Amino acid sequence: AYTLRRFGTTTLAQVVAPAIELAEDGTTFVPTIQEVIAHYADRIRESEFLGNTFLANGLDPFPPDHVYRQRALADTLRRLARHGVEDFYSGAIADRIAADMAANGGYVSKLDLALVHVTENVPVRGRYRGLEAVAFPEPGGGEILIDALQILDTFPPELLREDTVDRLHLLLETMNLAFHMPHDN
Repeated sequence: AYTLRRFGTTTLAQVVAPAIELAEDGTTFVPTIQEVIAHYADRIRESEFLGNTFLANGLDPFPPDHVYRQRALADTLRRLARHGVEDFYSGAIADRIAADMAANGGYVSKLDLALVHVTENVPVRGRYRGLEAVAFPEPGGGEILIDALQILDTFPPELLREDTVDRLHLLLETMNLAFHMPHDN
């Protein structure tokens, strides 16, 4: 919503309309998500909401062709479209979040939501093979990514083209070096 206000040319309602449609109409789970749900099914069952959302009858993982719909999300997005994002941080949605947190041992209060503010960060920039690389700064790890790209830039591009053990070794060592380089935080 902040970015939309600052740079956008449409309304919040227009921006969230495709997400509302997707939440209403649904989609099938990709195999990776099915595996995660199956792995955590016992924990998911502990929450009535999560169980009813991610498990058939709140008990077992859905079959692979199940169409997953998120009507509660669609309702929330519709409310945001009507009332604005302030509703999430200080309105009725904030009330519901705070009540759910209190009822389930969570730590987020309505005051916490009201204190959320956007901070614009200057992106981290670097070069890679003649191109400008732009990444999200700390806490996003962009400095590490830019450093890794600049290290990789010193190696012949052929070393990165084929899926080999040498390529994997180069990538791992590059990330290790970039991770341990000093970065301003």
